Amino acid sequence: MVVFGVQGDPLETSRVLEDWVAKHLQDFVNKAEQGASDMDLALIIDGRCLMYALDPKKLRKTFLKLSMMCKAVVCCRVSPLQKAQVSIMIWFS
Repeated sequence: MVVFGVQGDPLETSRVLEDWVAKHLQDFVNKAEQGASDMDLALIIDGRCLMYALDPKKLRKTFLKLSMMCKAVVCCRVSPLQKAQVSIMIWFS
């Protein structure tokens, strides 16, 4: 588990979180592609990280690719809008 201490510039904190989510999503996709046939995968993501993962310009395709490799995706502490966005993204993929 990773814990971020939020102090200082909120814009810089947002950039750091976005970069962290982007890096880890891509790392997870790479690992899943290497061992996809060997194991069942699940993804657990919280609302704050989901906010960045659903960004259509940057991470949405990576998030969708990883989600489709998983048997289960659990989105915790998310808003109703985020739930709808994830459902629509999966439904129309």
